[in-house]
Amino acid sequence: MFKDILNNEYYKFILLSVRENKSIDDYEETISLYKRLNKEKIFDITKENGLISIITANLLELGVKDIPLSWIEVYRKISQTTACYFEELSKIADLFFQNKIPLVVLKNGGIAMSIINDLGKCPMGDIDTLVRKKDFEKAHEILLNAGYTFKFRSKREKENFQEAFKNGSLEYYINLKNNTIMWFELSWRLVGGRWIRSDQEFNSEEVIERSIEVPGSKVRVLSPEDNLFQVALHTAKHSYIRAPGFRLHLDVERIVKYQKIDWEVFIKNVKIKKVSTPVFFSLVIPKLILNTPIPDYVLKELKPDQLRERIILEWINKIGLMGPNNKKFTKYEYVVFQSMLYDSFWDFLRAIFPGKEWIKEKYGIKSDFLVPVAIIRRMWDLLRGINQ
Repeated sequence: MFKDILNNEYYKFILLSVRENKSIDDYEETISLYKRLNKEKIFDITKENGLISIITANLLELGVKDIPLSWIEVYRKISQTTACYFEELSKIADLFFQNKIPLVVLKNGGIAMSIINDLGKCPMGDIDTLVRKKDFEKAHEILLNAGYTFKFRSKREKENFQEAFKNGSLEYYINLKNNTIMWFELSWRLVGGRWIRSDQEFNSEEVIERSIEVPGSKVRVLSPEDNLFQVALHTAKHSYIRAPGFRLHLDVERIVKYQKIDWEVFIKNVKIKKVSTPVFFSLVIPKLILNTPIPDYVLKELKPDQLRERIILEWINKIGLMGPNNKKFTKYEYVVFQSMLYDSFWDFLRAIFPGKEWIKEKYGIKSDFLVPVAIIRRMWDLLRGINQ
């Protein structure tokens, strides 16, 4: 599986460079490939996949001396930008703390603050955070008073607080020093997404209660098990291959490599929420391409039936793990692909129709007669998610 990547010397160089679980042979082969491959082609591939700074950071660790200056400049810029982000994040966490609102940083931001000590290895387009649902409106007010502008990056979304509250997240931006713009996402849902039902996630109160404070800061990060659960579902939300693409698999790689996971607790959590299938693929892909040390018994506990496993892996392999900005699916293919990620057909149907009361609250209707119309709108909303 994934032979197109594993047998391509350029992709192989990338996989060897970014993996955290390197052997001595991996180090030697990485340097050997770097010496003989075309540097411009490496740059083009890594730029397309948002990996330039990560590759550069790893080459610096290996002691490589002839790294192109253009690569170094990208690495330094990302390191400096991320440092600015975290300085601002700490200020916001302090403001929230003064108002008794715990703030958890998610995904790449949480990994950079608590696991990876080289900020150049963690390029990010925004800061994703989690608060308790009951604190959401107060947190929104604090951000506005701190100079943040409430604005969605997607043109499909309107700046309506009540509508955004129902969906579970808000977006803002602020101008930092050196003309740096930071996008900030505030959520009360752990993962969100049109195709992930809220009952398939743990609520924010639960995971924040289990979260851990970053030393020297009021910023919090998820517990190792919740962290892996969150990034696994987030990777599935992006269909494993859509933007930001390949970098998503590094989240799983880093958490598994550097955090002690209680695998029994993790398996239990995944099964309770009935997300074994999507989580399985989020784990098996980095194991296959990055040699991520995920125990075989964990994959065995979560894997779907053999036919679905083969179909989905071959489908992902055919579409390609690289090139995140390429069109990956037609709308029809996307629906079929998403339907196969549910643990059962019943779970898939519940994603389309989560229940009459949920539909009425979501779409602001009071009459049962309008529920069929709202269901049609719900289906349209699901289809719109293909480009997100």
